[in-house]
Amino acid sequence: MFCSNCGEQLLESGGFCGKCKAKPENIVETTTNNQPVNVTVIQSSDKSVAVALLLSVFLGPLGMLYSTIVGAIIMFVITIVVGFLTFGFGLLLTHPICVIWSVIAVNMKNKKQIAKAEERLQK
Repeated sequence: MFCSNCGEQLLESGGFCGKCKAKPENIVETTTNNQPVNVTVIQSSDKSVAVALLLSVFLGPLGMLYSTIVGAIIMFVITIVVGFLTFGFGLLLTHPICVIWSVIAVNMKNKKQIAKAEERLQK
C-alpha cells in the first residue's frame, strides 16, 4: 500500500498517511500479483473558462469572485468609482476588463495546477 499523494509506503491499510496526512480515500493499493506497481492518482479541480466568462459577463466584478477574489475586489472598487465619476459611462470600459481579467485568471490557475501535477509525476 502506498499513499497516492506522497508515495510513502504504508504499514497499515485504511489508515492515514503518516508523512502527508492523506485521507484514507486518497490511499491506493498498488500491488498486483505481489509485484509493486507505480500508481499516481492526481485529483484536481480545474475551473471552467466558460463559467468564468459567463459569470463575469452577466455579473461584472461580482462574477469575478469565481476566478479571482483579489481581482474581483479591485475591480469592484474601480467600477464603483469610475461609474460614479462618469455617470455610468465608464462601465463600458470596466466591464470588458472584468471579463478579460476573469478568463486570464482561470487560465493561469489551470496552468499552475497542470505544472504542479507534472512536477509531482516527475518525482
